[in-house]
Amino acid sequence: MSQNLFKFAPNKQRNNIRYQVEKSGFLRRFFRSKINIILITILLLMLLFAFISLFFTNDHFTKNEHDFEISRLVKPIFSSNQDYYLANNNSSISNEIINNLKQHKINYKIEVIPFNRIIFNHREYLEKTGFNHWLILGTDAQGKDVLINSFQLFCISVSIAIAIFILEFFFGFYLGSYLAFSESFFIKNLIKGFNLFISLPDILTILIALLIFQNKLAVYIVIFITGTIRISYWSYNYTLEFIGQDILKNMLYIHGNKLRVINKYIFKNIIGKLLVLFARRINYIIFFIATIHFYGYHFDNNVAVLFQKNWEYRAINWAQIVFPALYLTTFFITFQFLTIKIDLYLDPKNS
Repeated sequence: MSQNLFKFAPNKQRNNIRYQVEKSGFLRRFFRSKINIILITILLLMLLFAFISLFFTNDHFTKNEHDFEISRLVKPIFSSNQDYYLANNNSSISNEIINNLKQHKINYKIEVIPFNRIIFNHREYLEKTGFNHWLILGTDAQGKDVLINSFQLFCISVSIAIAIFILEFFFGFYLGSYLAFSESFFIKNLIKGFNLFISLPDILTILIALLIFQNKLAVYIVIFITGTIRISYWSYNYTLEFIGQDILKNMLYIHGNKLRVINKYIFKNIIGKLLVLFARRINYIIFFIATIHFYGYHFDNNVAVLFQKNWEYRAINWAQIVFPALYLTTFFITFQFLTIKIDLYLDPKNS
């Protein structure tokens, strides 16, 4: 009988099955793509601009200018029509503005029908009365600089949403992966309970929580709990789908520690899938908090609330709606594409 039948396979051949992608290999292959570098650069620049805005003021007007309502709805600097319509029932304020218009020789006209209002060039009025700030996108219905205010609220909103997302992702991933090791009747029924819970609308859960606790902090806590349950449910299912319980048992037998198996094998196999599935949750958290704002629990530091506050006056200065909407959309689409790319490069099939 030939002795070749009893030769061991070479090391390379025996170790051809891998349960993880080496970190150095992932980073090297990931940053080799120009598209990935562009996506990361866009995200970092958007976050950087928003962070820098925190050092600027979004209100450049004096108390008198606010009282006169001169601060409201200044049009973008590139707008061809700078006529301003001021309808004020306070005759003393109207007379004060008319005196300023006459003093600085600014053309104006008064329309009595259908409303008693004064029409004049808003930017010309500001320039001739000593206003020296450059309002690129004008001001919104509250008299705040559209550019700076949008950046600031974007930074605060995204920071809060990312912080909640990171916490619920961390706890949800480890909870779901840890439960996947068990075949007990209790765990399987618990997962069924998770499935039932996540089928309920979050707005219903939060309204019940607000009725009980009547505190805005309850909103963040409920968002965190519901997000953790959702991620743990999918982490449990992805762990079983992409690895399988039999392999988990073998890994646990070899390593003797569940957390070691999770960190060494499960993490890189399913983390990309979870990111793709839940990347939109940052967007969801921001707009969900804005929805709660409509119920009387005010979250004025939320960028999505701007749409509700300024929607009525969108025709006067369209930038107060268009700019934050475009900025949010660009950020979320870029982030979603980046998570898809991360999943692609983490997939062991492509390693």
